[in-house]
Amino acid sequence: MNITVIICTRDRCQILPQALDSIAASTLPETTAWEVLVVDNNSADQTRDVVEEFCRRYPGRFRYSFEPQIGKSFALNAGIREAQGEILAFTDDDVTVENSWLQNLTAPLHDIQCAGVGGCVVLQWPASLPNWLSIQGRFARHCFPGFDHGPEAKELVWPPSGANVAYRKSLFAKFGGFRTDLGPSSTGDVPRLAEDTEFGRRLILAGKHLGYEPSATVFHPVPAAQLNREYFLAWWFDKGRAFARYSRISRASLTFNLGARTLRWILSVNPAVRFSRKLVVWEQAGSLAELRHQSSEAKKKKAMKAEVARKNVEAIKRDKLNRLGLKAGEWVEVRTVEEILATLDDRGGLGNLPFMPEMLQYCGRQFRVFRRADKSCDNIEPWSIRRMTNAVLLEGLRCDGQGHGGCQTGCMIFWKEAWLKRTTKDVVSRDSLRASGDFRSGERGLIKVADILSASSRMDASGETIYTCQATEVLNFTSYMWSWDPRHYIRDLTSRNLSTGLAGDSRAHRALEFTLGILRIFRAITISFFNTIQTKRSRRPTYPYLGGTASKVPIEVLNLQPGELVQIRSREEIIATLDKDDRHRGLLFDGAMFNYSGGIYRVLGRIHKIIDEKTGKMLFMKNPCIVLEGVVCAWDYHRLCPRSTCTPYWRENWLKRAVHVPAPRPAGEIAETCGKS
Repeated sequence: MNITVIICTRDRCQILPQALDSIAASTLPETTAWEVLVVDNNSADQTRDVVEEFCRRYPGRFRYSFEPQIGKSFALNAGIREAQGEILAFTDDDVTVENSWLQNLTAPLHDIQCAGVGGCVVLQWPASLPNWLSIQGRFARHCFPGFDHGPEAKELVWPPSGANVAYRKSLFAKFGGFRTDLGPSSTGDVPRLAEDTEFGRRLILAGKHLGYEPSATVFHPVPAAQLNREYFLAWWFDKGRAFARYSRISRASLTFNLGARTLRWILSVNPAVRFSRKLVVWEQAGSLAELRHQSSEAKKKKAMKAEVARKNVEAIKRDKLNRLGLKAGEWVEVRTVEEILATLDDRGGLGNLPFMPEMLQYCGRQFRVFRRADKSCDNIEPWSIRRMTNAVLLEGLRCDGQGHGGCQTGCMIFWKEAWLKRTTKDVVSRDSLRASGDFRSGERGLIKVADILSASSRMDASGETIYTCQATEVLNFTSYMWSWDPRHYIRDLTSRNLSTGLAGDSRAHRALEFTLGILRIFRAITISFFNTIQTKRSRRPTYPYLGGTASKVPIEVLNLQPGELVQIRSREEIIATLDKDDRHRGLLFDGAMFNYSGGIYRVLGRIHKIIDEKTGKMLFMKNPCIVLEGVVCAWDYHRLCPRSTCTPYWRENWLKRAVHVPAPRPAGEIAETCGKS
């Protein structure tokens, strides 16, 4: 059994050593591997020095981790991510433990049915207590994490205290981490407790078994400075707020009970009883205040949604007015910056499709329509095809990432037809000079270029940059489309997306092109139907089949550079590098990539960083991926998504240098040779 003890701390370097000393003295069997992970929650004192001293004194036993986002839940979740053990034990930075604490706490987890264990938390009270505080009996109410359910082990029906609890790490992958809207934090908007008990309550409601182990004891001192009425009242008010956040409670019944309990508090004579009942009143007042806050926030969100819906309707109307009905192969000219700005709303988009800073460089230039974009694949939610309107892809135009932190994904760019006008190559048609559609931007007037630049990124609460681009906003500018809707395949035919470009203008050639398009659609539908059935049959193998079996994924570093020639390894060699999920160190190998096995291609570039479409955050790769010239996504396997020119990423394990391929001759030398012959 591997165990990680997680302790979160902030600005408590004076009392932290006592807790770490007591844990370091823990005795466990030699067969048990265990560590202590101390998460520093952005302390301003000497916490790091204290922990690093323990790391030197106990090599391999203690580890230090830093979490910049202030808030205990953020620190706990960071500890869960970095923990190496399969069992995670949690305690506080101001407790002391018995030598046998960790062994006793984790022993019940040998039973596979046990999901978590809570131990006994013994409070160490000061010698003298105020007369208004009762710590025993019917009216015992305080704000310290005492937890004592008697001398016998039993199953818990109430969640244990976070000062003395252990869970299986796998539970956090299934049920999520600690809620960041609960627990101590740097803001008063978050109730400063219940982040630990809420998770335990979540497990109990899910039917998981939590045990109580009285022999696993920790001792928690009660600071005399906190024995004041103001601290208690504020804590119980926050307790009520927290309860309202994670449970359902009637606002009407709460208001009625608050009145009755207030009357009982006022009529009490005994100081301890009176204060105990006052705490209950403050708790219910906190719940009522939180419910009112939630109601106010819900109204604000509803108003915001209504405003967004209104703007979307206006954008759709403007979008329809500028429909050109472009088809693949037609020549267009990108409108001027001023014309495009006039089509955008105050968020820098049209029909929720963002106009990105990287697109400004193409204004006023002419390009050929690569494909009509009547649909797009969605990689944010479970993979699907979604409906688009009045948009196209232009030949060779990819996002260079300059306006998005240097992202290297190289996505194809969507263009609304309102941003384009028809032309022939090098000649602007007479019709394109006429005003086309309504270029009014709404009540706020024209958006500025600076607004487009600023809309591409923002800072979140933790100071991390969140990027916004067409890839991250797919769900906003597309709509749900039934997967078997035949209309999107019909659009592929009528828009010339399936044209090979090899046919002539004769009727016979057009008939042949039409027939070949139908056959390609039939192939795509057949593959999609087969894979859908296989997935519903308890995830049976889909087509193309991979079947990775590697238990330990190998790593090979070739240090490939742009311009080098490589050969893609065989199917068998690639499968040997994939785990059971068909991934290599987290990177999925798409079965359609097997089409290129054995081929020789030139390295186009090394990918170090890309924007995560789901979160908008920049992902940095420890081991760069490779993109190859001319190697693109096979759209036959993805319901003919028009973005088929997306470049798949290759691990260097899947490639090898093409050492026996002669270097290409310079063009001038070839021309000279041809001239002599």
